[in-house]
Amino acid sequence: MLVFKFGGASVKSAEAVKNIVNILQRYQDEQIVVVVSAMGKTTNALEKIIESYAGKKKDQYQMELDLLRSNHLEIVNGLFPDKKHPVYKDVAALFGQFAQRLSKDPTLNYDYDYDQLICYGELLSTTIISHFLNFSKVPSRWMDIRKSLKTDNTWREARVDWELSTRLVNEHFAFNGENILITQGFLGSTINDQSTSLGREGSDYTAAILAYILK
Repeated sequence: MLVFKFGGASVKSAEAVKNIVNILQRYQDEQIVVVVSAMGKTTNALEKIIESYAGKKKDQYQMELDLLRSNHLEIVNGLFPDKKHPVYKDVAALFGQFAQRLSKDPTLNYDYDYDQLICYGELLSTTIISHFLNFSKVPSRWMDIRKSLKTDNTWREARVDWELSTRLVNEHFAFNGENILITQGFLGSTINDQSTSLGREGSDYTAAILAYILK
């Protein structure tokens, strides 16, 4: 088994995503776990939205959200010529969930709000790439890392629960007809399923965690 990690710069455009497929096609006989970061400068863009949200500057974060949606749709349009492809519905649903979260008043805990919102960058990137792998006849399965990588509630710098995470990763990351499992870097969740993040550059850490647990 191999663990690959692709950072934001390597998934910043439709051409970059196509290059990932080209790389993975060289390893068709291997079982691979693919860890992916948010696309391009998405995390930075999300942080701007979160700051505006915390400051209750609705007009500002709405404008930034529209730009973020436009950037992702540009990539999707470059990968999927058929506008009826299911990826369009899935991406719209994620942006809908994100907007719904923004419609609620911020809590008094900025770091908690940060983790509940920042996760959408990786959820979007992995959703798009998983769809494109399958579209390119490279069978893959999308995995929500938050169901397997459990942490405490130290928001933005979460500490891994190694015993529980080891059990869940080995249980969930089992191949079943596909050679590629694609999941998110940077993210985890508490035992109550509240999203957490592992700190900036956390995708490298996620890949290392999975490589260690899966041997």
